[in-house]
Amino acid sequence: MLVVGQVEGDASIRYGCPSAVTNNDLVRLAASEQPEAQILYRPHPDVLSRVRPARSDPAEVAHFCELITENLPLAEALRTVDHVYTITSLAGLEALMRGIRVTTAGSPFYAGWGLTSDRQPNPRRGRKLSLEALFAGAYLLYPYYFDPVTGEQTPFEATVAAIKRQLEEPEAQHPSRPAWRPLGPYGVLGWRHLLTAIVAPAIRHAGNDRDVEDFQSDPIGFFRGLSDRRLRLIGRIVYPSG
Repeated sequence: MLVVGQVEGDASIRYGCPSAVTNNDLVRLAASEQPEAQILYRPHPDVLSRVRPARSDPAEVAHFCELITENLPLAEALRTVDHVYTITSLAGLEALMRGIRVTTAGSPFYAGWGLTSDRQPNPRRGRKLSLEALFAGAYLLYPYYFDPVTGEQTPFEATVAAIKRQLEEPEAQHPSRPAWRPLGPYGVLGWRHLLTAIVAPAIRHAGNDRDVEDFQSDPIGFFRGLSDRRLRLIGRIVYPSG
C-alpha cells in the first residue's frame, strides 16, 4: 500500500478538505484501516528537498510505515502497490488509471463518482462515472492546452506528442540558457534581466522555486510558455523580441 504525501499548505488541501487532514493523519488512517498491510509512505518530493515547508513530521509516523526518502518517481512507486491512500493528490487519479484501489481522505475532483473509497462526503456528486468518462472530463473536455513555444492552443494529442518529444530529447527541448540575441534578455536590452529581482518573488508566491529557476534561466521562454494570455502579453511587452 502506498500513502502519498502532499504539500500541506497547497490550495488543493486548503479548499479540497471539508475537514482538515494532514499527511500524518493520512498515514494513521491507512494503518488503522489496513493493519496487516505493508505501508509505504512517500512524502512530497518538494518537502523532502525542503523546497516547500512540512507541517507534519514524517518521523512521528515512521513506526507505522516504511518511509521513502529517496527521490522515487511516482510511476515507479505505483508499480509495486495495490492500494493508494491520498488526501487530494492527482496521484489518486494516476492510480485509478492503472487499476489500483484508491482511498481519499479529502474531496479531490476524481472522488465521489463511485471509483474511489472516500472518507469525506461530497454532496455535489449526483451520479456515478466510468473511468473513461472521468478521464474524458479531466483531460479532454475541461482543460485547454497550449504550445510552450508559440503559446497557441493545441489539441490533447499534440500536447502528448510534444511531451513525448521532450522526454526523448531533453537537451534539445530544454537548453540550459537562451541563445544570445541583440534584443533578447541578455543582449542590447539586457538591462531587463535586472527585473528578475523584482519579478522573482511574485513568481515564487504564485508558483514555486522551480518556476523561479525557469524564469531566471530563460525569461522569454518562461513567459511565452504560460497558458494565461494576459501573462504572455506581459512577457511580450517586457521582452518584445527574442
